[in-house]
Amino acid sequence: AQGRFLVGPWYTMPDLFLTSAESQLRNLEKGLAIADAFGGALREGYVCDLFGFHSQVPQLLRLAGIGSAFLFRGAGDAGGVLPRRFRWASADGAEVLCHRFTDDTYCEFFAKVRNADRSRGLPIDVEAAADRGAAWLRDSCADQPGRVALAMDGSDHADLDPQIADLVAAINKRVGWGEVRIASLADYARRMADERPAAEHRGELRFCATKVGTPNWLIQNTLSSHPKLKRWNRRVETLLTRWAEPFELCARTPGGRDDGPAFFGRAWTWLLQNHAHDSICGCSIDAVHLDMEYRFRQAETIGEEVLGAALATVAGVSAVAAPGDGIHLALFNATPAARAAVVDCVVELPAPLFQVLPNDATAKKAIQGYPHHVDGFFGESVPCLTVRDATGAEVPFQMRRVDPIGMRRELVPGGFPRVSDVERVALSIPAAFAGIGMRTFTVSPSATPRRAGPGMVVGPGAIENEHLRVAIASDGITLTDKASGRTFRDLFRLIDDGEVGDGWFHIEPVADVACWSGAPSAIEAVEDGPLVATLRATFALSLPIAVDRATNRRLAERIDVPVSIALTLRRGAVALEAEVTVDNRARDHRLRLLFPSGVTASTGWTSSACDLVERPLERAVDDREHKERLTTLPTDGVVAVRDAAGAGLAVLCPGIYESWIAGAQPVIALTLLRAFHKTVFTDGEDLCQSPGRHTWRIGLLPLTRAVGATAILDQLDALELPPRALQRAQRVDAPAVDVTWVERVVGDFRLMSCRAESGGGWTLRGYNPTDVASTVELRVRLPFARVVDADLAGTPRADGVALAVTAETVRFTLPAKRIVSLRFA
Repeated sequence: AQGRFLVGPWYTMPDLFLTSAESQLRNLEKGLAIADAFGGALREGYVCDLFGFHSQVPQLLRLAGIGSAFLFRGAGDAGGVLPRRFRWASADGAEVLCHRFTDDTYCEFFAKVRNADRSRGLPIDVEAAADRGAAWLRDSCADQPGRVALAMDGSDHADLDPQIADLVAAINKRVGWGEVRIASLADYARRMADERPAAEHRGELRFCATKVGTPNWLIQNTLSSHPKLKRWNRRVETLLTRWAEPFELCARTPGGRDDGPAFFGRAWTWLLQNHAHDSICGCSIDAVHLDMEYRFRQAETIGEEVLGAALATVAGVSAVAAPGDGIHLALFNATPAARAAVVDCVVELPAPLFQVLPNDATAKKAIQGYPHHVDGFFGESVPCLTVRDATGAEVPFQMRRVDPIGMRRELVPGGFPRVSDVERVALSIPAAFAGIGMRTFTVSPSATPRRAGPGMVVGPGAIENEHLRVAIASDGITLTDKASGRTFRDLFRLIDDGEVGDGWFHIEPVADVACWSGAPSAIEAVEDGPLVATLRATFALSLPIAVDRATNRRLAERIDVPVSIALTLRRGAVALEAEVTVDNRARDHRLRLLFPSGVTASTGWTSSACDLVERPLERAVDDREHKERLTTLPTDGVVAVRDAAGAGLAVLCPGIYESWIAGAQPVIALTLLRAFHKTVFTDGEDLCQSPGRHTWRIGLLPLTRAVGATAILDQLDALELPPRALQRAQRVDAPAVDVTWVERVVGDFRLMSCRAESGGGWTLRGYNPTDVASTVELRVRLPFARVVDADLAGTPRADGVALAVTAETVRFTLPAKRIVSLRFA
């Protein structure tokens, strides 16, 4: 309460390119709440050792009531462009005041003054340290503008020292030009605000270090260390913010359960503990990363359990009735944008019991379960089904797979689980959604089989739908946009090079050996239907087995690394879906995936937190003066190139964070994995070699001028958020109902989260990804009496957007790149 103990603002100091903007806000929210419980939080943006900053950090800090930032990496150095103090504006113009630490360290006073004793395990020699401090402070103060200078003593590598007060008193006896005081960052931030810096920077901070001999490396390749953990993090973030929290809110009924926030609070605690930057960055020892797996599993389990209960509640409230016996199916969509999707689901039919028909030993009749049909004498026995929507209209479907008879377990409250035999049938069903909502269907027995109709395979190794054609041949994979006639060639080529770096840095051996993928050993059409078709290419990538530690050269001994690339088109889809699977058996290497854009361009785009950032592709660097070159572009799901006419290619890559774009006709490169040997303060470990099976989901979207930022990000949602299905086993008598809870009617609005608040009410948060203001209209069918544009604490913002509200709609103009938090009560 006296302000002598200040903690925060973070719960854990996260990496800002590897966690979502929503996660960063939850991190600040939790950190500030815990800190306030101690009597007061440090509401200053202490982000000292993070590996660069995305363009929206100032806006996120402002939403948390923070007006300053204290930086080290990513802000350049004495050879860069930014002074020690400057104003930092986010993509939307929100501004914080910044202090940049010196080139040497973010705890200068500790490093230069008292560490000489402490590093040897000795108490401070106050007089000797005071001599060092007085001399160092004169130079340090001269390097900082204004009447007040900052000499940082605390850090994540130093503890408190009871001799500090004596040391400061001794230094003050030696300086006649000023006074040294023990103060807080808040004290300094107030003085910095009084002497408002003139210099300004807008957007992200990823300046490389230029001075040889200083430790302020940007540190770029944590984007690709321990890729399984990064994909797991993305999956859990998406589960909580886009599925579990919104549908738990939608499932709430008067007098019903309201313990969702408590469960989510625990899930977020597990997740945020994994967001500490040296954890999520993958640059710690193996034991740290093994512990992360437990936390991810806990958070994911909580999210899935709460979501399952919420979907069951919603499906029960809006129960489905069907004439005769049938399976009642609810399909759920998690995006506020309208979409027409082909939904994959698995229905569980009662296990059939067959009777052989008289006079025909090859024919049999199902006397229990759904009718079955057999083609020919000994063909596969396939159930006869019909699918109808909520209006009773028959819906075309594609039967994709019939599994052998299996077991279903049902939990019985207060009793033992109940088990039964079922026949699982994989279906694809077309469904149109207006927004976040539910469509209901009935799967009923049919007297005759329903034939799927012609498939989408159009030739050897080729499939096409209304918009796209994709082909696999010995010379590569091609994708053709049928509307423009543009063909993208040599896609999904793999390139592999050596790795002698660590969790922080990719370092190629001086005498490196690079390997490329060749022709596939097999090309298969593994699915061919009118709604979904899939091609698969498989091959073995022959790689050096490891690096020789003595010579830092890749060994001559080779090992085959199995690779499969499955390419899927759905009816009506404008983007290609791909699933790339690698069984990593090699060590000490970096594996990347290449996508030639086929256009001439001088800029590229990558997505980051609440932004789609345009970047120049011309990067002239004088290696004689620079110790570090920019060799990565961070992404959180989109990498794109387009020419002056707007034509180009967007690669959708959720869970992949390291990319690069280079060339006059730019090639997009995604780093799939880095397998390395060295971990901090060890002789080497094995988990960092990323062994075993890895799977990535990737989308390819041909671009035209009409495809803007919101449309690209909507396609990312389509890839990452396929609708979910829930089967209701019991017979019900209520009418079938289709429901939409949140709908983006018009405007450029990207949803970040939608959740119930523990104190009552609920919050819907989103942003405008475009460079221009947009008129947004949201249709909301959840209870509310009023709504405001609020900050992280729920307080109405002084600069909030003006809202026009009716019974079901909220309309507002959202400035470019602006985040809005709508608090409903």
